[in-house]
Amino acid sequence: MVFSFGPLYGPRTGCRSGSRLQARESGFTAVAAVAHRQLVRSAPPVDAGRLPSGPQFERLLYAGVGLGIAYLVLTLTRL
Repeated sequence: MVFSFGPLYGPRTGCRSGSRLQARESGFTAVAAVAHRQLVRSAPPVDAGRLPSGPQFERLLYAGVGLGIAYLVLTLTRL
């Protein structure tokens, strides 16, 4: 998402092309680091057993709604 919307919003901010690329790379690195922490480092141990399906579905639902809102906001502000 950072690399996709970066070229759209970069020219509107008045930044040079090189600094826009650096900002996109920094944003991507930050998002990847947070995702790694959430998905890999904070994962439950293998021997913990199966997680209940209720909380898993709830987290998936909230993530989908949040991503949909983020795309909507980024798309509408571009118009």
